[in-house]
Amino acid sequence: MIKLYYGLNNNTLTTISKAFIDFYSDSTIFQDHKFLKWYFLEYSTAIKTPTNIVFERNDKIVSHYGLLHSKLSYNNKVTDIIWGVNAFTLNEYRGCLLYTSDAADDG
Repeated sequence: MIKLYYGLNNNTLTTISKAFIDFYSDSTIFQDHKFLKWYFLEYSTAIKTPTNIVFERNDKIVSHYGLLHSKLSYNNKVTDIIWGVNAFTLNEYRGCLLYTSDAADDG
């Protein structure tokens, strides 16, 4: 099942940090809630688009795509942008087409 997170509360911080430990190891900075808040929310003012897209199987995040909200200054104009970061899928789910409509519906 695909889930979209708009900002991070205590529950989603815990869920996301556990996933990052599974993805990267128990020494990752991405398990630290303070760091995650800074990383994903520092430049987000009113969050109207997701900060994280995750795919869950059996109530566990098996794939993650983070979205950093920022501003781009170019040619004397400032534009809101979203930068895709921290894309990761557990080995056993790679190549399973998780984000297709069939996989997304099977939960």
